[in-house]
Amino acid sequence: MIVLTTTSPEVFDEETRTRFVQLTMDESVAQTRAVLERQRRAHTLAGVLENATAEIVQRQHHNAQRLLRPLAVVNPFVEQLTYPSDRLLHRREQKKYLALINSIALLHQHQREVKRATRGDVEIEYVEVTIDDIALANELAKDVLSRGLDELAPPVHGLYDELRALCVKRADELKCNPDDVQLSRREIREATGWSDWQVRNYCWKLVEMEYLYTTVNGNGRPCVYSLARADEGERQTLRGLTDVAELQQRLVAHASSL
Repeated sequence: MIVLTTTSPEVFDEETRTRFVQLTMDESVAQTRAVLERQRRAHTLAGVLENATAEIVQRQHHNAQRLLRPLAVVNPFVEQLTYPSDRLLHRREQKKYLALINSIALLHQHQREVKRATRGDVEIEYVEVTIDDIALANELAKDVLSRGLDELAPPVHGLYDELRALCVKRADELKCNPDDVQLSRREIREATGWSDWQVRNYCWKLVEMEYLYTTVNGNGRPCVYSLARADEGERQTLRGLTDVAELQQRLVAHASSL
């Protein structure tokens, strides 16, 4: 397993990003408030006690991980599962999905029967995937794996969401269409609270990907940005996974036909 961290959302190209599961920071104002509140709490008696006991909690987690055995995982439902096939990157994304299901099953090994299978001189121990494992994997995949489908890095799309909301608000005030609203970088910074570096770099990426238009004014006036399409920008979602309820119905129908 390889873990990479970076402060730049565009450090990898799209081809490289599909080889990883992307986990990004929440750069919203609400998350900033939560971080600041947590920092203040660290200076209270409760916070000091939490820090003092953090090592104990970490040790418990490490010990729990050591209880896991390197068992094989068998998915008896895998032939009933589906995954979208309309894009080339799904060849890699499905492997992440199947690995997610297996990971959930492996974590529940102490609640499962450990089975054995032999072929010649080879014997393996394994646990089987359950319907509940697939249901949880579907829920997580729609949130985590959907990020790999988005052509924009999550922080860039986060700024775009805020710009769309700001343009809609201004359009209501000015009685015009959202894509007629023009915003300078200063207006964006003041309205969103994002830094100049974030606004400058993320807006450049949005212009490059044709989510925004930029207009360069003469006489030293700053350039302004407008929406390329007011109705565009919804986040990609992972569609095409086998519905668990439908899978259960298939299994019941198959058992009845035997």
